[in-house]
Parts: sequence; structure tokens; C-alpha cells
Amino acid sequence: MKSLKYLNLSYTHITKIEGLDKLKNLYELQLAYSKIKKMEGLDNLTNLVYLNLTGSAFEKLENYEKLKNLTYVFTDKMPNITPEEIEKINQFTKENLY
Repeated sequence: MKSLKYLNLSYTHITKIEGLDKLKNLYELQLAYSKIKKMEGLDNLTNLVYLNLTGSAFEKLENYEKLKNLTYVFTDKMPNITPEEIEKINQFTKENLY
């Protein structure tokens, strides 16, 4: 799994992700409309470029500051996230798509 580059958990009923810290080569993470409320290990995905959180159940966006390669982030239709939090992550990334 260390060589995994693409992970799509969109539209799933999964509520928690564990072991992300082991996916060092992950390039794209799709979590659109997922039931996940918190993600641990996100800060270890240093090769992550593309992150789709559209419509997801996250309660807080955190630990993305170390993701220096993060370029594309989809953050629209996130009911639990304030506009201020979305703006903060969008300012951090090189290109935001919301």
C-alpha cells in the first residue's frame, strides 16, 4: 500500500480513516460526500496534490499546513465547516476549486 497514489472513498459510509500516515506516495485523495468527520495522518501526506472534500461531513479542517504540494482542493457544500475555515485552506493552496 505504500505505493498507492490514488484513493477514492467518496460516497462511502466510512466514518473514520486510519493509517493515512503510511501512504507517503498518495497524490490524490477523494472524500466527496463521505461520512468522515475527522482524519488523522493527513499531515504526513506530503506528496498529496489533489484533495476533494466536497459535501463531506468533516467537523474541522486541520493538519493541512505541512502539505506543501497540495494544489487543488474542493471544499464546497461542507455543512459543518465555517466559511472562514474554508477560506483559510483555500488561501493556503495554490489553486482552489470551490
